[in-house]
Amino acid sequence: MSLPQHREAEYHRNPYRREMEIWVDTLGEHPRFGQYLLFSDSIYHPHGGGQKGDRGLLHLGGEVAEALGCPSDLPLTDTRRESRDNLHVLGSALDNERAHQHLVGSRLFRLTLDWEFRYRQMRLHSAAHLLHCFVERVLGNSIPFPETSDLQPEYGLNRYETKGLLMEEQVREAEQQLNLFTAEGHAISTSPDPEKEGFRYWHCEDWIIPCGGTHLRNTNEIGEVRVSLGLKRGRTSLTFTLTD
Repeated sequence: MSLPQHREAEYHRNPYRREMEIWVDTLGEHPRFGQYLLFSDSIYHPHGGGQKGDRGLLHLGGEVAEALGCPSDLPLTDTRRESRDNLHVLGSALDNERAHQHLVGSRLFRLTLDWEFRYRQMRLHSAAHLLHCFVERVLGNSIPFPETSDLQPEYGLNRYETKGLLMEEQVREAEQQLNLFTAEGHAISTSPDPEKEGFRYWHCEDWIIPCGGTHLRNTNEIGEVRVSLGLKRGRTSLTFTLTD
């Protein structure tokens, strides 16, 4: 029942999908993340590239929940990539023997996504890419991608290892151009690399950026972005937030 390695996961095929039916393939234990489940497919994107791992609920139904002694809506608190597997981290531990009996390969279960959390990550993620593009436009030259790109629930961060990369007035110009562009409603798409398994790209107009995350369909979904400049220890940091 496992997802074939050459097939795209559902979170890439349809990043707007909020629920699906899956099989539980494996119950495992990770030394750092604790108990986890592997599914036949998933709408949950794993932690990586600055994007936080998805979370949500596995709906067991009353009979299975009673047998396991757990809530019928089982919380999944994180998704982590380990080797070629996406680990769906359990919010509370299950009894191994009973979980194997009643979960693994036993039946189809419904998986739902914390959509509010995911959608904000998608908005911040595309904002991060476009902010980099407009910084380059304001500077008039290409620059290396951020050394660190981090998406928290309420803000994003692009950190460059270049001291004095931008002045405040250039940040304001990049912010203004970014917001004008996003409001116009430009299409966004993602695609796999046909020659390199596991590599993906983000596209918007003439911009192409290597990225395996989840993204919006259109820039107008981002909304208005506010950017602040930070200069510390030879690094230039751009922190950005969404106004709604």
